Amino acid sequence: MKAIYIIGFFCILGICSAQTSSLERNALWKEFLEIDSLVGQNEFDKGLLRAYNFEKKVRSKYPDLHSNILIVKAHSYMKMGLKDSTNTYLDKAEVLINDHGLDTLKAYLYRQRGQSYVYKYDYKSSIPIYFEGLNFAKKHGNVGEEMMLLYEISIAYKDLQNKDSARFYIDKSLSIAKKEKSNKYIANCNTVIGSIERNKGNYLKAMEHYFEAYGFAKMVYGDTDETRIKYI
Repeated sequence: MKAIYIIGFFCILGICSAQTSSLERNALWKEFLEIDSLVGQNEFDKGLLRAYNFEKKVRSKYPDLHSNILIVKAHSYMKMGLKDSTNTYLDKAEVLINDHGLDTLKAYLYRQRGQSYVYKYDYKSSIPIYFEGLNFAKKHGNVGEEMMLLYEISIAYKDLQNKDSARFYIDKSLSIAKKEKSNKYIANCNTVIGSIERNKGNYLKAMEHYFEAYGFAKMVYGDTDETRIKYI
């Protein structure tokens, strides 16, 4: 009977420990999203300060969260124009991802690697990296990353003046965005299509897509002057 009580005690202890770990992970994931949002709003000083503190909490304990925050740090430095720091943190993230078999994060990693080439205006080098990320996104059913990578591939082709390829991949991205009801990417994709049509001299079609982009963009960003300027 005593043995049964002991076993029961350790079972309860294990359940409590698992629940505590789950609560901690949820709280950390929420914190990560807040940091990512700061970076997305170009508040790099605040974002990086919180990223460094966050990294201390997750290092060794949560390799997936650690990898994610390293990529966010790389993205921050990329947008600040600091190429060496960008590559340093992307390399660190890749080592961690490979060491722990976190293949589900490779699509995100390769999207950022591709963007690092775009920031150097090396669009041609970015494309095979994006495609590598796209393969991982499809393999692991990561629809969000697939949509974003298709979008980035289209942008790269557009900047290389390859209108047909740009249109092919932006249509694929838009199709996913509509299925996922991602107003942000529906707006972004329509803006790209508008630009492609404008460059072909199809100004009426271009206007239709710009206004459609604006309609979805104001659902995300509000009906502001900044939204009008960016999307019309």
